[in-house]
Amino acid sequence: MLIFSTIEGKLRAYTVILLTLPLLAACIAFYTIVRQANITNAYHDIYTETSYTKYSINTWLEHRAGDIEHVAATPSALLEDPKFTSDFFKAFLKSHEDFRSLVLFDTAGNVRTSIPETQRGNVADREYFARARKGLAPTTSLLKSRLSGEYIIIVAHPVQDEKGAFSGVLTGAININTILQTFSLSHSSGSWRPILLDAQTHTPLADMESGSAKIIPPPDGDTGTPQIYKNSDNARVIGASMPAKDGEWLVVMEKPVAEILGGMERMLLVLAIASLGTMVALLPYI
Repeated sequence: MLIFSTIEGKLRAYTVILLTLPLLAACIAFYTIVRQANITNAYHDIYTETSYTKYSINTWLEHRAGDIEHVAATPSALLEDPKFTSDFFKAFLKSHEDFRSLVLFDTAGNVRTSIPETQRGNVADREYFARARKGLAPTTSLLKSRLSGEYIIIVAHPVQDEKGAFSGVLTGAININTILQTFSLSHSSGSWRPILLDAQTHTPLADMESGSAKIIPPPDGDTGTPQIYKNSDNARVIGASMPAKDGEWLVVMEKPVAEILGGMERMLLVLAIASLGTMVALLPYI
């Protein structure tokens, strides 16, 4: 080649190579090793936190079900006394602030006792009441209360008399905001904290009425390598999702790629500018 036919040409070529080689080496190392390692490490942290949040929510719900079971075990003869029941419920709610209310329904689904007091209603057609009549102790997914109009979950348990016959249903209501605050969950996907979605609609539980379905993380496949995708806010992210509450909810957590790789990309940019600046400065001499 003509550029290598003279000493001057060789010096120019070698100078350009020496100036561009560090940049090329850094780019190759970044895109083949460092970039993927950082994304994988960040995904591992996201996966671990998502798993811990899912486990914590499931355990917390089990404990709340145990609380209602304990109250429902009170002798039914005592629960037939309105004053005793009212005072008992008030004391329970004072020491169990996770619950918004306690309601005791009779065998027909009508309100017998409610703390705090609310309008009378009938829940005989509710699935949780029907399941409790069969001896089950259901915890509902998110629903809109007929008594308060709020979005809540209901923890229900059958009440039996001394002979073991069905005598009513006890329910404890938990506001969805209580769950979000207890586990520091986000109301939207923009805060990068874990968010709780309905598993079927992918709508945030914090905004079931006006919220829109969110894009959930794609599966990582058999390799365990996280995939970069654009979320509902059009940001490039990696994320993890796990089912909670027997698959009725999804715990989703995302992290923007720009945040994961921001420092290294800035270093590459500085190196590229320095290399190009040096080439431009030395151009008259080579």
